[in-house]
Amino acid sequence: MIGIAALAALAGVSRAAVCSTRAECEKTRDWIVSATGKPGLGAMMDRAIGSRSDEAWAARPMSNFKDTDKKWCPDASYWELVPATVANVKPGVTAWTGSCFQNMRATMHWSAPDEVTITMSGTNPTELLCGDLYILSTRFEERWVYLEELSPNATVTFGNLNGSRKDDVTNGGVSTLVMPCGLVGSVESLVKTLSLFLGEGQAVFESNMDFLEEKGVLPKGNPAFNTTQAVDASLIKSGDYFAILRLDGLDPMIGFGTGGATGHSTVAVWQGEGADRKLYVVESTDADPIGKVYWPPPYGIIRHEYSEWIKLAEAAEYHVALLPVKPDLVFDEDKFWTWYGTVEGEGYGYSRMLLSFLDTADPQRSLPEPMDDQVEKWLLQMLDTVLPYNASDPHAKVTAYRMLIMGANKRLGTDCYDVACLQAVLAPQNRTLGSVLAMPELDSYTYFGSEEMVCSEFAARVWQHGFGSQLPVFQGSEQTPKDNYQFAIYDPDHFDASNCPVGLHTTPNGNYCQLMGQWNLPLKGYNSIVPYANINNHCESQWPSYNRCPGGGTACQC
Repeated sequence: MIGIAALAALAGVSRAAVCSTRAECEKTRDWIVSATGKPGLGAMMDRAIGSRSDEAWAARPMSNFKDTDKKWCPDASYWELVPATVANVKPGVTAWTGSCFQNMRATMHWSAPDEVTITMSGTNPTELLCGDLYILSTRFEERWVYLEELSPNATVTFGNLNGSRKDDVTNGGVSTLVMPCGLVGSVESLVKTLSLFLGEGQAVFESNMDFLEEKGVLPKGNPAFNTTQAVDASLIKSGDYFAILRLDGLDPMIGFGTGGATGHSTVAVWQGEGADRKLYVVESTDADPIGKVYWPPPYGIIRHEYSEWIKLAEAAEYHVALLPVKPDLVFDEDKFWTWYGTVEGEGYGYSRMLLSFLDTADPQRSLPEPMDDQVEKWLLQMLDTVLPYNASDPHAKVTAYRMLIMGANKRLGTDCYDVACLQAVLAPQNRTLGSVLAMPELDSYTYFGSEEMVCSEFAARVWQHGFGSQLPVFQGSEQTPKDNYQFAIYDPDHFDASNCPVGLHTTPNGNYCQLMGQWNLPLKGYNSIVPYANINNHCESQWPSYNRCPGGGTACQC
C-alpha cells in the first residue's frame, strides 16, 4: 500500500486540495484506494463525484461552496460522512427544506409497470455557491444526485422492479438521504476519518484523542497520565477485569459506537496450587486488520502470564485500568480452565463484532445520529460495496458477509452471501434487515464451526464459567467493553492510595486502578448496573446522548 503519509497529511489541508475540482477529487480517490486497499471506497466516491454534472464541474470549482448542514456537519470532521434522512418519497409530491435550497420537491410516478421515475427540483437557494448531495435508496440499489444553483433539477429512474424489488418500492417508497457535509465536505470527512486508522506515531494518538473528546466519549481536556502503576499479582483475583484502550482508530470507533471509553477486554485468572500457582491474562484478540500490527502472534483465544502480558501491553501503548471483582464472587478456577481448554486457539469473533451492539430497530437507536432505520438500510447496502464477499476467501475477516450476513443467516435460516439476497427474502414480508440484526446474538451460534468470540464477549463468558449461578443467565455475545465495566460486580474499596498511589480513580461507585497509558482513562458509569437476566439484549447506545433506556436513564432492563 502507498500513500498513507500523504493521506494523513490531507486531513489537515484546505478543501481546495481535497476535492475542489473533478481532477482533485479523483486524485484523492486514488490515494484513498491505494492507502486502504478498498476499491469499493473508490466506487462510492465515483458515485458522489459523478452526481455533479460535467457542465457544473467545468463551469466552476467547489472550493468556496456552502454545502453543509451545520447540525450534523459543523466542520467536516471525523465520521461526519454519514447521511441523514430528509424524506421518504412515494407516488405524488414530497417536499422538504434543504441546506442549499429552501424549497425541495420530489415527484414520483410509475412510468412503467416495472419502473418508477423521480424528478427532483430545488428553488430559492440560500446563496449562489451552494449545493446538496442526495442519495435515493431502495433496499437493493441507490442513485446519487447533486443539485446546485447551476443545475437545480434532476431525474432518476429505478427500473426492472419485479418481485421483491417491486414489493420494496410499493410498500416502502424510496428513501431520500442527504450528505450533511455535501460533496467536498464528505470527502474531507472521509480523509480525516481514515487518518485515525492510517496515520503514524504520536500524531495518530493525538488525532484519536481529539476525536474521542470531540464526540464527548471522553471529557474535553482529558488530562495526561504518562506513567505506569505497578500492581503486585497478589492483589489480583481470578475474574478481575482489565479495561483497555488503544488509540488506533479501531478502539475509538468502538467507543464512538457504544459510548464507552475502551475497546478491548481481558480477564485475570489464576491456575495451579502452591509453588506452581500462576496468574494469567486471558483474552480474544487478533492482529489489527486496518492499521499497525502491535500485538505478536498467536491470535484468537490466548493467554499470557501476567508479568509477560504487562510488558506486551506497554509495548503496544495500551491504556489499561484494573477493575477488581467483589470478594463475595467466588471464581471456580477448575471449571473455567476446563472450558478454556475447549476454546483456546479459536479465532477472533469478527462474525459477532457488530452484532453485539446492533440491538435496536424501528426505531434504530444503536448507530450514531443522524443515522436512523432508513440510513441503516442504505449503510448495509453500502457495506456490501466497500467490503464485498470474497468467494476465493470466504473466511476473510473484514467483509460484510463475515460481520453481518452470516449472523443474519443464523436468524433467518437463509444461506445468503450478500445483502441483496437477504433483502429479497425480507421485502415481501415488509421486514427490515435492521430488525433482524437487532435480534440477540446467541452464545450458542457458531461460525465456520468455531466458537469464535470478540474480546468483550470472551470476558463475559469467562465470568459465566467462573462465577456460574452467582450471575444471572445472559448472552455473553451481547456485551460490549462498556457493558463489561458498567456491570455492578466490582469491589469499590479494593484499591486505595496505599496500593494504587499513582493510578487511583475514584468514582461514585468505587475505585479502580489505572496501570498505564498516555492519557487518563475515565470509565463513566463504572460499577453501576446490577446484572439481570438477558442484560443488554435490546439497549440503546446512540450518540450523542448515549441513553441506555428509552427517554434516558440506566434503570431499565433492556
